[in-house]
Amino acid sequence: MFSEERKEYLDERHAATKWMLRSSGQYDNGALIVSGTTLVVSMVFLRHAMSPPLLVGWLMLAVGILAVLASFLTSLMACREAISVLDRRYEGGEPDAESNGYWTGATHVLNWASLIAISLGVLLVVIAVAGGGE
Repeated sequence: MFSEERKEYLDERHAATKWMLRSSGQYDNGALIVSGTTLVVSMVFLRHAMSPPLLVGWLMLAVGILAVLASFLTSLMACREAISVLDRRYEGGEPDAESNGYWTGATHVLNWASLIAISLGVLLVVIAVAGGGE
Protein backbone atom coordinates (compact mmCIF):
# COMPACT_ATOMS: atom_id res chain seq x y z
CA MET A 1 0.00 0.00 0.00
CA PHE A 2 0.92 3.66 -0.20
CA SER A 3 2.79 5.39 2.54
CA GLU A 4 0.92 8.17 4.33
CA GLU A 5 3.21 10.74 2.66
CA ARG A 6 2.48 9.30 -0.80
CA LYS A 7 -1.25 9.25 -0.12
CA GLU A 8 -1.16 12.90 1.01
CA TYR A 9 0.82 13.83 -2.11
CA LEU A 10 -1.61 12.04 -4.40
CA ASP A 11 -4.60 13.63 -2.66
CA GLU A 12 -3.10 17.12 -3.06
CA ARG A 13 -2.17 16.46 -6.67
CA HIS A 14 -5.63 15.14 -7.44
CA ALA A 15 -7.21 18.19 -5.76
CA ALA A 16 -4.96 20.56 -7.74
CA THR A 17 -5.78 18.83 -11.01
CA LYS A 18 -9.50 18.88 -10.24
CA TRP A 19 -9.27 22.56 -9.31
CA MET A 20 -7.46 23.28 -12.56
CA LEU A 21 -10.19 21.74 -14.66
CA ARG A 22 -13.00 23.40 -12.72
CA SER A 23 -11.46 26.84 -12.45
CA SER A 24 -10.60 26.99 -16.13
CA GLY A 25 -14.29 27.08 -16.87
CA GLN A 26 -16.29 28.86 -14.20
CA TYR A 27 -15.23 32.50 -14.18
CA ASP A 28 -14.31 32.50 -17.83
CA ASN A 29 -17.66 31.02 -18.93
CA GLY A 30 -19.54 33.63 -16.99
CA ALA A 31 -17.48 36.48 -18.40
CA LEU A 32 -17.81 35.21 -21.96
CA ILE A 33 -21.56 34.75 -21.60
CA VAL A 34 -22.08 38.28 -20.28
CA SER A 35 -19.85 39.95 -22.87
CA GLY A 36 -21.06 37.83 -25.77
CA THR A 37 -24.71 38.35 -24.89
CA THR A 38 -24.19 42.08 -24.57
CA LEU A 39 -22.52 42.21 -27.98
CA VAL A 40 -25.32 40.26 -29.63
CA VAL A 41 -28.10 42.23 -27.97
CA SER A 42 -26.43 45.53 -28.80
CA MET A 43 -26.23 44.59 -32.47
CA VAL A 44 -30.02 44.80 -32.54
CA PHE A 45 -29.52 48.52 -32.03
CA LEU A 46 -27.27 49.12 -35.02
CA ARG A 47 -28.95 52.45 -35.68
CA HIS A 48 -26.76 53.65 -32.81
CA ALA A 49 -23.64 52.25 -34.48
CA MET A 50 -22.08 55.65 -34.87
CA SER A 51 -22.55 56.66 -31.25
CA PRO A 52 -19.26 56.84 -29.38
CA PRO A 53 -20.57 55.06 -26.27
CA LEU A 54 -21.64 52.03 -28.31
CA LEU A 55 -18.38 51.84 -30.24
CA VAL A 56 -16.27 52.21 -27.09
CA GLY A 57 -18.57 49.72 -25.35
CA TRP A 58 -17.96 47.18 -28.10
CA LEU A 59 -14.23 47.83 -27.89
CA MET A 60 -14.28 47.28 -24.11
CA LEU A 61 -16.26 44.06 -24.53
CA ALA A 62 -13.72 42.85 -27.10
CA VAL A 63 -10.86 43.69 -24.72
CA GLY A 64 -12.70 41.85 -21.95
CA ILE A 65 -13.18 38.78 -24.12
CA LEU A 66 -9.48 38.76 -25.06
CA ALA A 67 -8.52 39.10 -21.38
CA VAL A 68 -10.77 36.14 -20.52
CA LEU A 69 -9.22 34.03 -23.27
CA ALA A 70 -5.71 34.94 -22.10
CA SER A 71 -6.69 34.10 -18.52
CA PHE A 72 -7.67 30.59 -19.71
CA LEU A 73 -4.05 30.02 -20.63
CA THR A 74 -2.48 31.65 -17.59
CA SER A 75 -4.83 29.81 -15.24
CA LEU A 76 -3.86 26.49 -16.78
CA MET A 77 -0.18 27.42 -16.52
CA ALA A 78 -0.64 28.37 -12.84
CA CYS A 79 -2.25 25.01 -12.14
CA ARG A 80 0.49 23.15 -13.99
CA GLU A 81 3.06 25.08 -11.99
CA ALA A 82 1.32 24.16 -8.72
CA ILE A 83 1.30 20.50 -9.74
CA SER A 84 4.98 20.74 -10.67
CA VAL A 85 5.76 22.15 -7.21
CA LEU A 86 3.91 19.23 -5.63
CA ASP A 87 5.85 16.82 -7.82
CA ARG A 88 9.19 18.41 -6.88
CA ARG A 89 8.30 18.31 -3.20
CA TYR A 90 7.41 14.64 -3.29
CA GLU A 91 9.58 13.09 -5.99
CA GLY A 92 12.53 15.46 -5.97
CA GLY A 93 12.92 15.69 -2.26
CA GLU A 94 12.56 19.48 -2.32
CA PRO A 95 10.32 20.08 0.71
CA ASP A 96 10.68 23.86 0.35
CA ALA A 97 9.87 23.95 -3.37
CA GLU A 98 7.58 26.88 -4.13
CA SER A 99 5.92 28.46 -7.10
CA ASN A 100 7.19 31.83 -8.21
CA GLY A 101 3.54 32.84 -8.64
CA TYR A 102 4.06 34.45 -12.05
CA TRP A 103 1.15 32.64 -13.74
CA THR A 104 -1.10 33.07 -10.73
CA GLY A 105 -0.37 36.79 -10.71
CA ALA A 106 -0.93 37.08 -14.45
CA THR A 107 -4.27 35.27 -14.12
CA HIS A 108 -5.28 37.62 -11.31
CA VAL A 109 -4.44 40.70 -13.40
CA LEU A 110 -6.26 39.34 -16.45
CA ASN A 111 -9.35 38.46 -14.41
CA TRP A 112 -9.52 42.00 -13.01
CA ALA A 113 -8.88 43.48 -16.47
CA SER A 114 -11.70 41.40 -17.95
CA LEU A 115 -14.06 42.33 -15.11
CA ILE A 116 -13.38 46.04 -15.55
CA ALA A 117 -13.49 45.97 -19.36
CA ILE A 118 -16.67 43.90 -19.54
CA SER A 119 -18.39 46.00 -16.86
CA LEU A 120 -17.51 49.23 -18.68
CA GLY A 121 -18.53 47.70 -21.99
CA VAL A 122 -21.93 46.64 -20.66
CA LEU A 123 -22.45 50.06 -19.08
CA LEU A 124 -21.55 51.93 -22.27
CA VAL A 125 -23.74 49.69 -24.42
CA VAL A 126 -26.67 50.25 -22.04
CA ILE A 127 -26.09 54.02 -22.18
CA ALA A 128 -25.97 53.95 -25.99
CA VAL A 129 -29.05 51.74 -26.33
CA ALA A 130 -31.01 53.82 -23.82
CA GLY A 131 -30.45 56.85 -26.04
CA GLY A 132 -27.78 58.53 -23.95
CA GLY A 133 -25.16 58.12 -26.66
CA GLU A 134 -26.87 60.23 -29.32
